[in-house]
Amino acid sequence: MENMFATKSTREEGCPLETRNDTPNKKTQDAFQELQQLKNDPKKKTYGSFAELLEEDTRSLSETCYLSSDSQVKREIIEGMNTPLSACLPEDKVEW
Repeated sequence: MENMFATKSTREEGCPLETRNDTPNKKTQDAFQELQQLKNDPKKKTYGSFAELLEEDTRSLSETCYLSSDSQVKREIIEGMNTPLSACLPEDKVEW
């Protein structure tokens, strides 16, 4: 049986098995929709390279660790992380 599968896979240059359900489930559909929204967001952050993204992530993590060393700030960070987005101000309403 294994030899038949390998032979057919080689001949067809891919997996010879057919799938029966081409419709993505709800979770996958929601993920595709979210991805499309992110791609179309004119305010999205872009990076020139993967290294640039990692550098920003590293800075952000270092800053979070530093701020977390203060117990009051740590409580506020945790409270913010547990706040649903629906309860937050829209980004354009935040004063920096």
